[in-house]
Amino acid sequence: MTKELFIFKELLRSLPARTWVLALVIVVAVAIFLGVVALVSFLLQPVAPGMGARLIAVPRDDLSQSDLSSLHERLLSDPEVVHVRFVFSSTATNRSTDEQQRTPSRFEIVLRSDAELASVSERLRGWGAFRQVGPPGPDSLETWRDWLQNPETRWFALAGFLLLLAMTLLVIYSGLIASQRNFAGELELLELSGVSPQTLRIPFVLLGALYGLAGALLVGYLLDGLRALLEFSSLWLPEPWERDVIDQLGVRGFLFGLALSGVAGILGWLSAQKYPSPFKRSRISSSSADVTEG
Repeated sequence: MTKELFIFKELLRSLPARTWVLALVIVVAVAIFLGVVALVSFLLQPVAPGMGARLIAVPRDDLSQSDLSSLHERLLSDPEVVHVRFVFSSTATNRSTDEQQRTPSRFEIVLRSDAELASVSERLRGWGAFRQVGPPGPDSLETWRDWLQNPETRWFALAGFLLLLAMTLLVIYSGLIASQRNFAGELELLELSGVSPQTLRIPFVLLGALYGLAGALLVGYLLDGLRALLEFSSLWLPEPWERDVIDQLGVRGFLFGLALSGVAGILGWLSAQKYPSPFKRSRISSSSADVTEG
């Protein structure tokens, strides 16, 4: 394995600047693909049995903390409500300190599967404690989940996912081919010196796996940065993107990235079966014969 690692190091050292730019594009493309896969897998996770439609209830601004606690208990005791979650948004109180004040944002209410959304919404508005009651907005995760799980639109989502997967694999394969073209002379000389073709394929397997692993790390860092933005300002990003959701997306993206590293490694093995030769062996053999004859 030492010989393969040495060849891999020399392969990276010989890459020109344009190939490094292509490698950066590949890593960004892989990160985008992993982010989309993580989001789709999160939206497609099964919902607990017995749960139906969801409501967003925004309380009045003049309610105290005790009023909000009483309102929370009242929602939990409602026979048509299965689950209630009170979401807070963080706002900085003083730039010179790290202290933050947690201000009430909304109630996320999950109804029973047999409950009618319109009647429950009208009844909650009659309580007088909410300034807004209704289904999640068009930019919420619940709306995207409903769209993705709709049988009529699921085929469009599947076709888009397959197209994105094909484009990502094609970009990785193109990067591997470009690396082989830049390293073709060294590959030819190594094979002529007795290095087996299997040994020459290992560096490209490592390069393909490196593309996938770098994309997995990049999507993790990007989502972690997005989580940090949420902690400092809840006004820059829509409310559905909460910290726990982003943490789940980061873990899923990294795990999918590890799987993609294996697939990219297989692409590296397949792409190295035939690499472009800068010169022909037959020409070398004939030249050697001419010299011998002379």
